[in-house]
Amino acid sequence: ANATVSTLIVDQRSSLGKALYKAYRENRLSCALTRALHISEPVPSVLAYVVSTENAPRDPVHDLTTCCLEIKACAERLGSDRATFWLIFDGALTNEKAPVNPLAAAIWTFSRTLANEFPHLDVRRIDVVSTSPESLVATQIREILLSDTNETELQIDGSMVRAVRADTLRVVLD
Repeated sequence: ANATVSTLIVDQRSSLGKALYKAYRENRLSCALTRALHISEPVPSVLAYVVSTENAPRDPVHDLTTCCLEIKACAERLGSDRATFWLIFDGALTNEKAPVNPLAAAIWTFSRTLANEFPHLDVRRIDVVSTSPESLVATQIREILLSDTNETELQIDGSMVRAVRADTLRVVLD
C-alpha cells in the first residue's frame, strides 16, 4: 500500500526507475516503484513516470499513440487530487552529445498538452542526455524531485542540470 509513500516511480520498461528507487532508499526517503499503472489511495504527492522509448519503434505511430495513452491513463488515475507529475525522458531534446529521439520528442510535446488538459496536476518534464551515467542521473533526478524548483522543463547532461528555454526565432528577410 502507498499510505505513507510520498513519491511513486512508474517505470514499465527501463532500468532508470530502479536506479531512482535505489537513490531514494539510500537516503531513507519514502518511495515506491511499480511497473504497472496502479495508484492507490492516498495519491502520492509526487509521481515520477519514466517514459521508455529504448526499443527501436516497430511502428512509430503505434508506439507514439500507445505511450501517450499510457501517460494519459496515469494522469487520469490520479483523479482530481493535486500532485506533481514528473515525466522523465531520454533524448527528447537537442544536445551536443547524442541525436534527438523523435519518439521521445513527440511524447514531450504531448506532455505539454497533457498539462493543459489536467490543470490540477503540476506536469513537469526532465530530459536525460543518453550518454549520462545512470546512477548519476538517478541521484540528480531525486534531487530535482525533492527540490522546490519552479522549473517545469529540465535537461540533465552529465553533471549539469539546465532549465529548458525557448529561443526567439527571428526571420531575416533579404
